[in-house]
Amino acid sequence: MQRSRFWKKPENPGVTRYTRIPKRRFHAQAIGVLILSTALFAACGVGGGDAESRGGDKGRISADQGSRSISLTVSVPSSAASVIAEIAKDFSASHKGVKIAINSGPSSVLASQVLSGAEVDVLLSADLATLSGVISAKKISRPRIFAKNQMTLIVSPRSPEVRSLNDLMDSEVVALCAETVPCGIYAKRVLENAGVYLKESQITRGTDAVSTLGAVRFGDADAAIVYKTDARAAGKSVLTRKIADRFNLVARYPSAVVLSSKHLSEAKAFQRYLGSTASKRVLLRAGFSTP
Repeated sequence: MQRSRFWKKPENPGVTRYTRIPKRRFHAQAIGVLILSTALFAACGVGGGDAESRGGDKGRISADQGSRSISLTVSVPSSAASVIAEIAKDFSASHKGVKIAINSGPSSVLASQVLSGAEVDVLLSADLATLSGVISAKKISRPRIFAKNQMTLIVSPRSPEVRSLNDLMDSEVVALCAETVPCGIYAKRVLENAGVYLKESQITRGTDAVSTLGAVRFGDADAAIVYKTDARAAGKSVLTRKIADRFNLVARYPSAVVLSSKHLSEAKAFQRYLGSTASKRVLLRAGFSTP
């Protein structure tokens, strides 16, 4: 694949590697305003929008003006942010007076925020291992698995010759998540299972699954290993290559209530709702599997 002789900063803000300028210019697409950026999430508090502020739900809380309004902050890994926002909207519709604010980012960052005393009510993660520190510190309740995911290989339409994990060894730039976050840990194990070893000069790192996928969408990488659900959400902007089951892993997403929550009853209710039939339908529609 031919590339320009010039270098540029990656257009995708979550990627930290300089790359060659591709033939075509790709434009970033706007990210949904519902999700709170972790860059705006203070170490000891959070502000921002809520899940009820979209569409026709705006009047549901105000219609019951005599009731107390409660706002729950739910920290969600980036790979599940959109689907949890949809579930949160449904939860608020059936729990009058309860609003949900979504704080999204890498699972490791979300866990660190809770350890630092951030005002979070429910903590979700893309794996159990990342929660080990907050479990040891007795900051959260016993985690419950509410969803499952798998890794997949995505390819830029400009690099259709990449058809399998083995082809990554001949690729110029491969996007992987940061080594300390679940999607990066999963990707490393998948590559090891397949006996594929990449040079560090071939790898560009994203802060999370969403920014790693963006490296391919915006032309900063030829291919990436991300969650199946992220690849599905990207639609025709990327090509998807299935990873053989013998090499792949199942990512298990746990939820836990933060024990310092000022609204423990409502936080527990939301955690239970994640296991409801209604929530499972939303998760399955987005490409997740459920316990």
